[in-house]
Amino acid sequence: FLPARLAQKAGTLSGGEQKMLLLARALMGAPRLLLIDEVTEGLQPSNIDRIAAVLRAEAEQNGRAILLVEQHVGFALRIAHRYAVLKGGEKVAEGEAADPDAAADIAAHLQL
Repeated sequence: FLPARLAQKAGTLSGGEQKMLLLARALMGAPRLLLIDEVTEGLQPSNIDRIAAVLRAEAEQNGRAILLVEQHVGFALRIAHRYAVLKGGEKVAEGEAADPDAAADIAAHLQL
């Protein structure tokens, strides 16, 4: 994502670039479980697509487990195998991400 910025200090990167750098650094450690909170916030749509592809590949090719907290439902469903909806700290829905009704189920619970 950031080859043009290799000589630049991390603190001078934009918020979206810093988020991508943070994710890249986390993946370099090859964790078995990756905990991610709101990774799409503040990112351009093209970067969101790139991150979705990277996270899918990490899960499928490297067997990495990912726990994703995300408000961007379409993004989350592209990556996830399963989903859970939390509301007021309680689980109000769960299911398979591949279910054709998953996005509607989530939207209904979140009143989107």
